[in-house]
Amino acid sequence: MYGRRARIGLIVPPTNTVMESEFHRMKPEEVSIHVARSIRENPERSRPEDIIKMSERVAEAAQRVAQAEVGVTVWGCTSGSFLKGVGFDKALIQEIEAATGIMGLTTSTAVLEALNEFSLKKVAVATPYIEPINKRLQVFLEGNGIQITRLKGLQLDGPHKISRQPPSSSYNLAKEVNSSEADGIFISCTDFRTIDIIERLEEELNKPVVSSNQASMWAALNRVRIMDTIKGYGSLLARK
Repeated sequence: MYGRRARIGLIVPPTNTVMESEFHRMKPEEVSIHVARSIRENPERSRPEDIIKMSERVAEAAQRVAQAEVGVTVWGCTSGSFLKGVGFDKALIQEIEAATGIMGLTTSTAVLEALNEFSLKKVAVATPYIEPINKRLQVFLEGNGIQITRLKGLQLDGPHKISRQPPSSSYNLAKEVNSSEADGIFISCTDFRTIDIIERLEEELNKPVVSSNQASMWAALNRVRIMDTIKGYGSLLARK
């Protein structure tokens, strides 16, 4: 039976073409992924107000994916869980859980938990975002006790521009924002390809690297009590 050990529900933006694929690559055997898509207006642009509206409808998608009898439901959008500031991620989790009776999780929540797992307080941040979204990410992270040593975005206005980036794009950007002051690296966005370059970065920089999709998988597995050691995607998943 597929999902014999656990079933993970995943909600992604309708334009996202990366997170689902990376989740399937990272998942342990006999853990299944069940996906629903949210609804988004003006998907060709990265306007914060449109992303917030999309996130505020996440409970509808959660009700659909809940019918697969999942053990946890992940809202897989980093910006869509931090744009309204500190506590927005927790409010969305409450909405998911109230609508379904199933444990909820957001990518932003998972990222905070992953940074805490490594006791990271000074972090360099790499994103594909435009500046208005970067500024809100900085507010969210700093409001949760994370000091940003440097934050740089690629200024890609539109989700399809992000998903078309090769893994080398996130690799090069992470190397650029790194400094001796940073305890670790965070690469944001679930539509930004990262899992192929995390281990290489950690080996070269000698510090932890957390990405949105990697952290989301790690936190989801924690919630369904799957504690496998998963190699190939960085020390976060390998330290189970």
